[in-house]
Amino acid sequence: MKIFAWSDGHGEFPHKWEKEEHVDVVIIAGDIVPLHIQRDPESSLNWFESEFFDYVRKVNADKVILVAGNHDFMFEYFDKSFILSEIKMHSLDDKLIYLQDDMYEYGGEKFYGTPWIADLRNWAFYAEDLYEKFSHIQTGTTILITHMPPHVMSVGSTYPFDDFKGYPQERNYGSFALANRMTELPNLKLNFCGHVHTGTHGGVKHGNCTIYNVSIKNEDYDNVYNQTYVDTEELI
Repeated sequence: MKIFAWSDGHGEFPHKWEKEEHVDVVIIAGDIVPLHIQRDPESSLNWFESEFFDYVRKVNADKVILVAGNHDFMFEYFDKSFILSEIKMHSLDDKLIYLQDDMYEYGGEKFYGTPWIADLRNWAFYAEDLYEKFSHIQTGTTILITHMPPHVMSVGSTYPFDDFKGYPQERNYGSFALANRMTELPNLKLNFCGHVHTGTHGGVKHGNCTIYNVSIKNEDYDNVYNQTYVDTEELI
């Protein structure tokens, strides 16, 4: 299975996505809504149904699998059934798959998506107990899509102040609860995450699973990273 993955566009899309080769699945690990309207659910919904739906229609993939992030207040304001009904009303329900603590099976893979984050109490999908939230990840999952990165090496680390504004030292924001739950998933081979924009890109091993931070922006919200390409048949 050929996959392109990205996250943290904050209203923008990956560079040159219209010219990319065909893939089976595009995975988006949260924070899609533009920053200037993120706390306005009606404006966010209008953007979702225009700009984002236009991207979904045109992107060269069979499926687009989406998980929300902490900036995506719209997905918390409107319940999941409403979001799914809007997708269906625009005749995109066969291509756009929205996951919020549930599983989707396609092409022999079992995708599980979950949006929960820690530390940011006044943001969307904040949870006091991530151990409880992540305990619901189904054990048969093969490809896990989370907005929060796990606490594994530097996949959830910010770069120090010399590189980006406002971060006086490197800090790892990854979740121990998520890293722990991943060790309990015997079939897990991939985790796509974002949230911490400058976390290590390029793939980090955690047992039999490879973790990809797929943010396309840095901590200054500049669009600097390309979307991540993974072919599951090439995994070691």
